[in-house]
Amino acid sequence: TVNNHHHRCEVGVPHFTPPELQHITSFRDVTRTANHDNFGIAVLLFHILVMGRHPYAGVYSGRGDMPIEKAIAENRYAYSRNPTRWSMTPPPQGAGIETLPAPIVDLFEKAFSPEAGTHGTRPRASIWRGELDKLLAQMTACASDHHFARGLSECPWCRLARDQGITYFYSARQRA
Repeated sequence: TVNNHHHRCEVGVPHFTPPELQHITSFRDVTRTANHDNFGIAVLLFHILVMGRHPYAGVYSGRGDMPIEKAIAENRYAYSRNPTRWSMTPPPQGAGIETLPAPIVDLFEKAFSPEAGTHGTRPRASIWRGELDKLLAQMTACASDHHFARGLSECPWCRLARDQGITYFYSARQRA
């Protein structure tokens, strides 16, 4: 909004559209809020921090399929601390949120909670930046030169390579 005039964006990407707007077929007359944008920021950060996974893509224990758009509309955050509430669990294999420090996991819980849409309480970009700065400051490296959050019992990247045969990062030592 500039000088009390709304400059609306007429397009939306379903995988980044918050639950409260998933039913919208045309954004022409929708005035989006910062809280709507905060949902998209949280999804993008989730993609980055959880190796390309979408927070609403998981294993659905109910009947039929659960496309991402429907999971978003129904608030079925697959990585929720309360998976039985949403009948969703994270997909098997790969990096999960256990590689992240608790404050960042808490921000995802807050961003993807049903209350965040109705109460306008999704974390703002400045909140994310503060926690990401803290994460960056507390990174450590393993013997293979993988970087991860200090405080984990072991390097998550080495664990994934060992347990699942998934190698996300090769270090200079591994290439030599």
